[in-house]
Amino acid sequence: MRRLVLTALVLGSAASLPAAAAAQAQVFLNINPTWSPTGRQLAFESARHGRIALYVINADGTGERRLTWSTADNTHPAWSPDGSKIAYNALPDSGLVPSADAEARILDLKSGKTTLVARDVDVLTVPRWSPDGGLLFLRRNAGSRQCSSNGVPCRP
Repeated sequence: MRRLVLTALVLGSAASLPAAAAAQAQVFLNINPTWSPTGRQLAFESARHGRIALYVINADGTGERRLTWSTADNTHPAWSPDGSKIAYNALPDSGLVPSADAEARILDLKSGKTTLVARDVDVLTVPRWSPDGGLLFLRRNAGSRQCSSNGVPCRP
């Protein structure tokens, strides 16, 4: 049995930079990685440019690109079963605090279009897709919600 352990993506190290560059190196975390259904890409979140944004990178470390550009912090990516979309949480201006609620959004990777599918979801919960990709399961601080992944409103 093979085992894979992920703690964080490390895309560079200040130790490998010259002293002057190392002193200016910005420290940031790449966290909450999730494999694409094919295992060829990894989505993750990073705050390297200020707000938390979603990124994707190929399994061999090439092709890194930023996916989200909003003014909200975007966290907890979750690939759709067919790999065409990523669901995620968009945090309010108050940031990551346990009492805050987030919006659940879905990013279509081909078009780049983002769809809001629910408000008032738990900021710390990763969205979960049904096996056929037709439903998205979210958690609220006061209970769970089931939402259609095609933008149909949620039901409690």
